[in-house]
Amino acid sequence: MNQLFAAVFFVAAGMMGNVPETLKGRVDAGQYKQAYEYAQQWRDDYEGVPDYDLYYGIAALELGYYPEAAMAFERVLMVTPENHRARVELGRVMFLMRDYSEAEQAFHDVLRAKPPAPVQHRIQIFLDNIKARQKARDYAMSISLDMKAGYSSNINSATSAQSTSDFSFIGGSIDLFEGDRKTESAYMDSRVRLNVTRPINERRLQFLTLEYQDITNEEVDDFNIDVLNLSAGYMANIGSSQFRFPISYQAVSIDNEFTQSFVSIGFDSITPLDKQSDWINFAILGAKRFKDDHLRDTDLAMLGTGYGRLLWGARVKAVASIFIGEDKARQQDSQGNTFGGVRGALEYRLNLDQTLYLNGLYQEARYHNKGVFVEVRKDKISEGILGWRWRIAKNASVMAEINYTDNDSNLTLFSYDRAKSQVGFTYVFE
Repeated sequence: MNQLFAAVFFVAAGMMGNVPETLKGRVDAGQYKQAYEYAQQWRDDYEGVPDYDLYYGIAALELGYYPEAAMAFERVLMVTPENHRARVELGRVMFLMRDYSEAEQAFHDVLRAKPPAPVQHRIQIFLDNIKARQKARDYAMSISLDMKAGYSSNINSATSAQSTSDFSFIGGSIDLFEGDRKTESAYMDSRVRLNVTRPINERRLQFLTLEYQDITNEEVDDFNIDVLNLSAGYMANIGSSQFRFPISYQAVSIDNEFTQSFVSIGFDSITPLDKQSDWINFAILGAKRFKDDHLRDTDLAMLGTGYGRLLWGARVKAVASIFIGEDKARQQDSQGNTFGGVRGALEYRLNLDQTLYLNGLYQEARYHNKGVFVEVRKDKISEGILGWRWRIAKNASVMAEINYTDNDSNLTLFSYDRAKSQVGFTYVFE
């Protein structure tokens, strides 16, 4: 029995000992996808072993998983700081991530060690490209088309109740019209988006996004929605942090009639805490205006903070945030409210092209006075989204998603739930 155990042990140890060599062979043969998938099988056993991390990182880099590759090369350098191959590859991945200062630092560190002439030549090509990109002022543009087909159990976010006793001036219950009650339908959701970015220098740029969305219900003629979104602003990288300052405009039409607009100015920032986690902050000031019902006009102020982290070799991304805000009514206090809540998002990369995602929201809102209602309105909103994305080509992807929303209000008129399911296709022209 002891001899059998020893034989099994040495066979297993021999198999494990061949992992970095097998990984290297697949990378050297240009089999990056096979190498990456093989590395994932042994990640728990070999992460932190320099020979394994080096070729794991190269495979991830070649497949476009840059943060994952950077972490692998940094693990190599923590153990073997003289590993110039890993430092060159780290410079290359930082170059591809457009972190040109870090890329320059890595390349110059290698040059100081006086590597062979071919390596120096290769590094110089990267350094020249960095200088050229830092001087570039060209803009980038892309157009995306997004088509979704789905079913909603409540397209108008309305109550399922037949009557309500919410109004103080009636003194009893009244029956609700059909259009004021929950309506279900299949729908088509079509979007076209234009994205334009114009670099100012290597750390600052201007951006513009223009999007048109059309939601057409298939089983009813009402509640068809058209939305125009325009956002433009400025983005800057200061130190290791990224800051955005967008100005946005939104116009909404229902059944081909313009109903409301929303104008806002915002701020958001992402500050790396380490290579795997970020601190997130955001704020917005906005004004919502209704075309024919100015009693509903409000001014919005909101701010929040959050935390994001890469887990399990960057295959999992988790983000959580909290926010508070006030929607202040301009004329009728019962239209305004104070609110706060939490959001969460989780993404899990199944393989090179497929991702599962789970999003959640919980928010409470208390309105400023009861107005025409029997009591002050209080809402508790819960939402969950479970989805799947599959990149079927470089610029094309498909998705499937289910969504459930519950608005638990103390006023019957505003209490509703909604279940949605949809599938979609996206293509990006660059």
